[in-house]
Amino acid sequence: MWKPGEPADHVTVSWNVSDKLFDVAETQGSDGRAEHLCGAIDALERGLVDALRRGGLRVERDTGTQDWKVLGIAAPSPLD
Repeated sequence: MWKPGEPADHVTVSWNVSDKLFDVAETQGSDGRAEHLCGAIDALERGLVDALRRGGLRVERDTGTQDWKVLGIAAPSPLD
């Protein structure tokens, strides 16, 4: 288990949508709520990955877990 202050070789960024929210989106009519929810999740993922990469970080999807991981610094930060 990692502890604050210890070196780390990568960072995993993750989030989830509860099963209850998906159930509600899928069962309340056929107005496309589930599709909108999935689209929002995909858009959030794309935006976050793009922001991390624009910030100079090397971000890749883990081939086993499919999680996005920050694996290092790819370029100087544009904020410096």
